[in-house]
Amino acid sequence: MARLSGMIDFRRLEFGSPFRVVFFQSRADWPQHFFTASMKSFASLFAVSLLGLGLSAPLTAQCLFGGAQRIDATVGGFGGLLENGDRFGRSVVGIGDLDGDGVLDVAVGARSDDDGGTDCGAVWILFMNPDKTVRDEAKISNLFGNLPPGLVGAGDWFGYTLALVGDMDGDGMPTLAVGAPNDDDGAGNAGAVYLFELTPAGSVASTVKISNAGNLPGSLSVGDSFGMGMGFLGDLDGDGQPELGVAAPLADNGGTNRGRLHLLSLAADGTVAQERRIAQGVGGFTGVFDNNDQFGGRAVCALGDVNGDGTIDLAAGTFRDDDGGPDRGAFYVLFLNSSLNVIGHQKISNNEGGLVGPLEDGDLFGMTLAPLGDINYDGVPDVAVGNNLDDVGLVDAGSMFLLSLTPQGTVLTEVRIDRNNFPGLNLPGGDRFGRAMGVVGDMNGDGSLTLGVGAGAGQGGGAIYLITLDACGCITTRHCSPPAANSVSAGGAIFGVIGTGSIIQDAIVLGTNDLPTGQFALFFMGSGVQAVAVGNGVLCPGAPLLRLLPALPTGSVGGVGRVFHPSSLGLQPGETRVFQCWYRDPAAGGAMFNFSDAVEVRFCR
Repeated sequence: MARLSGMIDFRRLEFGSPFRVVFFQSRADWPQHFFTASMKSFASLFAVSLLGLGLSAPLTAQCLFGGAQRIDATVGGFGGLLENGDRFGRSVVGIGDLDGDGVLDVAVGARSDDDGGTDCGAVWILFMNPDKTVRDEAKISNLFGNLPPGLVGAGDWFGYTLALVGDMDGDGMPTLAVGAPNDDDGAGNAGAVYLFELTPAGSVASTVKISNAGNLPGSLSVGDSFGMGMGFLGDLDGDGQPELGVAAPLADNGGTNRGRLHLLSLAADGTVAQERRIAQGVGGFTGVFDNNDQFGGRAVCALGDVNGDGTIDLAAGTFRDDDGGPDRGAFYVLFLNSSLNVIGHQKISNNEGGLVGPLEDGDLFGMTLAPLGDINYDGVPDVAVGNNLDDVGLVDAGSMFLLSLTPQGTVLTEVRIDRNNFPGLNLPGGDRFGRAMGVVGDMNGDGSLTLGVGAGAGQGGGAIYLITLDACGCITTRHCSPPAANSVSAGGAIFGVIGTGSIIQDAIVLGTNDLPTGQFALFFMGSGVQAVAVGNGVLCPGAPLLRLLPALPTGSVGGVGRVFHPSSLGLQPGETRVFQCWYRDPAAGGAMFNFSDAVEVRFCR
């Protein structure tokens, strides 16, 4: 069990399980609703101020106590028929509130369902209850859901991937994209993608097919497996036509099975208005793959604007990458320009990009990806990454990573979610948790995020988990900002928090920098916000006020830090407190004391 000593590895502090920390890069990067701290200034600050604090509990910036609901043939309310080997859970994606009952619904692929022929595949539409169990289901296959007769062939693996495209033509009916990577249009296993407009009952209202047979400007070759990876990207170039990212991971661009990514601009009727390709030496990409890296993996996703240049950036997997050992896996952050050409990239693997891991041989890290938005509120989007053959706890039980990124696309912090550290995630060996991932949304209506995660590869017909990352508030609001200027900084003294308000975690780190050197400072807290002018600054927390003794020397770096344990005061989930720092500043004159800005923390379980 490591303790805080010497220089701190801010990416991951080992306390027997991974956890997250919150950072911020500069004042310009601070969101108005959230406070973060400069890695550079806090690194020097905490290297001095936190020596010997001896934290005994992990800190986490995204609460991981929301729980998990498994759905399979016998668990979670599912009433459909699954047979051994159906591979239910090969893909999963949220589809919004399809039936209008106020609860978000889910689509799940079963790529080896045998309706109409061996391994034709199917898609299940799951109508959900508020508790994340299944209320009802509908099936889309050769035999159900109003598919055109004989649309799907034997061995097509229809449902291998899924992406919600949304309402393309403004009629209120969403479109679901479905991959069939072994479709034989024009060439064996060239692949295809279907666009289905869905009815509220979960059946198909209309169909558009994208393949060698039509509606694809370029051509596909034998074995490309177009549609084996997929993700809806939104309108990347601002032309009013959304993009669908489709991977052909077995394409031979640059070498055998090195893979290729297609960016398809979709017209309102589902036809492809424009196609752009990204591969080794194509589309501005300058990276070099090895044979069988399978660029595009099983998913591609739009992350958001990672590097702050105003253009949405992408992530795409190479899950057979051999950095550090065979098939450990990797993924790439792709920086795009407005023409959707790649202008830079960052690889994240066992050897590159700041990932701590560790990864092991055969983990297949990067097989699946899901965008998380900005879960640590530092202004940079984050990503979930599947690691589905991870042996944590049991062989091939699987895991997934939640990665917070820097503007350069490297890993800032990471959390591994597995059977050992997430309530309700009792994964058996061979479950391959993380083999599919998709964002479902806020199913609780409380700001939490639910992800659908595929599993059950070795368990009967397959399974999914709906896992909720609790939005337990954690660090919620910054107040009395900007703070009053002091003798060393026109921007005043800046308050920061590392960790969350989790009562279970029971440790947050309070810190303030840009303080006068050689003086003393004192943390205190109160209830609510009063914002009253006092001394040279503004007293922010409301009464009753509680000093967090002792006062601390600001030293030569002009900063202080300390650990606060909410259990020490009997704080309960749902309570909030506002934290601030008082400090001496004789050189400023006047009252010769001042205040930092303040951070409100909402405590949770």
